[in-house]
Amino acid sequence: MNDSNKVDLREAGAWLSGEIEIRVPKAWLAIAGVAIAVLLIVALD
Repeated sequence: MNDSNKVDLREAGAWLSGEIEIRVPKAWLAIAGVAIAVLLIVALD
């Protein structure tokens, strides 16, 4: 059961990342990632 759940999660993750890549340019993903990282660093500081 656990193995099938892991496979399902991987497939769902791949599908979600595929959807995001189709709708959002990778440049925006990179910018968002950096912005989130900076906010986390500031919040933890």
